[in-house]
Amino acid sequence: MPANKYDYFAASLPILKSDGSQGLSVQAFLDDCEQHLTSADFQALTAVRLGAEELSSHAIACAWQQHACEVRNLQAGEGVFKLHWQFLDSLATTSFFDLDYLTVYYLKLQLLERQQSFSYEAGHDVLEQVRSGLASFGSYTKRSVGIVVSVILLLIGPASAWASARSSTLGDPDFTTSGVGYLCVLIFVCAYVLVMSEEYLHLRKSKPVLVAAGLIWLLTAWALQSNGYDSHYAAQAVKHNILEYAELFLFLLVAMTYINTMEERQVFEALRVWLVSRGFSLRVIFWLTGLLAFFISPVADNLTTALVMGTVCMSVGAGNKKFVSLACLNVVVAANAGGVFSPFGDITTLMVWQKEIIPFQGFFVLFLPAVVNWLVPATIMSLTLGKEKPAPTKEKVYLQPGAFVVVGLFLCTIATAVSFHNFFHMPPVLGMMTGLGVLQFYGYYLKRKAAAAYIRGES
Repeated sequence: MPANKYDYFAASLPILKSDGSQGLSVQAFLDDCEQHLTSADFQALTAVRLGAEELSSHAIACAWQQHACEVRNLQAGEGVFKLHWQFLDSLATTSFFDLDYLTVYYLKLQLLERQQSFSYEAGHDVLEQVRSGLASFGSYTKRSVGIVVSVILLLIGPASAWASARSSTLGDPDFTTSGVGYLCVLIFVCAYVLVMSEEYLHLRKSKPVLVAAGLIWLLTAWALQSNGYDSHYAAQAVKHNILEYAELFLFLLVAMTYINTMEERQVFEALRVWLVSRGFSLRVIFWLTGLLAFFISPVADNLTTALVMGTVCMSVGAGNKKFVSLACLNVVVAANAGGVFSPFGDITTLMVWQKEIIPFQGFFVLFLPAVVNWLVPATIMSLTLGKEKPAPTKEKVYLQPGAFVVVGLFLCTIATAVSFHNFFHMPPVLGMMTGLGVLQFYGYYLKRKAAAAYIRGES
């Protein structure tokens, strides 16, 4: 049976903005809903509250409770309010004037009403009253009072400025000491052993990991339902994790596609030939490859950079095991150090940035520590290298048409992802996928151009 639609009623509601007044009280909204909604829908709507601890079978309510659990340890204030608002916006994109739409609207109204009740002055007055009351015990309890005040400040922290803020969310289930928890850990360990044994078993890492993930989630869902939790609880957690994984996967997919395209256009091969043909000594090449790895990894991620520049080192120093070992080690250190001060330098930094834990510019403060972490070991290793030069080569490598354009498109794609995230608060992966589409259009252009040139040559 299709869900009830409330097009006219929902369309008549005022638009809610996170930085403005609500324009409609929660009670007035409920009064209107009681007149327009069916009794079953109205009962389901009123059961969805910010501080509700009982589980709900409503999909929006389950998603909200899961979200509230994830941010329950954050400090109260604008940061949490922004996270809540953005999450509700994401839920509203799939709802069209039905009960889900009204449920999201109701939650937003409650958020706005609670946010407007926050008062720094009131919280400060409450804290001063606590301090005054404790001080009245007299000087003989001065030390005890100091300890109590310190504990109160530690527990309250910055949240003491928000007098009306309350955190009453559904607690996470805890299976860490249960048989299910131990079994999940055992499955994970077994899968990880198979992952580490790939070199000997010739079994791809993905196979044991996929099977282990399915078994662990199955056990988790069974344990949740056996302990009285809603049947959709685990499903919501899986969907949340899959969404995060998909964003990360698609982001890296675009980055690797660009890297492979540049490799196909002979960009890195031309770099190798250039290093050899310039007559540089092995020590100079050692520093150049490390420097390139340090500054390429913030854009192309440290793993890809280490693989590409490591290949260059092996080609340049073919036959010189000492140079190859030290140069590749230098490249790995440089790539990992350089990947720290950019969201794109490592999977970890990318996840931290996508979760909005650290802003884009927040990574730049790590530039100087990253430089030091690379230069110190690189300087020590370079002292063991001589000034001999690699064997000269007469090899010539010509860049394929559009090589520099592809490099430029890659940089523009990175800038687009950052802009989508910083200015429009959209997922960075959307900017990356847009850049991938532009690359495909350019590939189509190159293909048509090559075909036309071939036809002209034939004729």
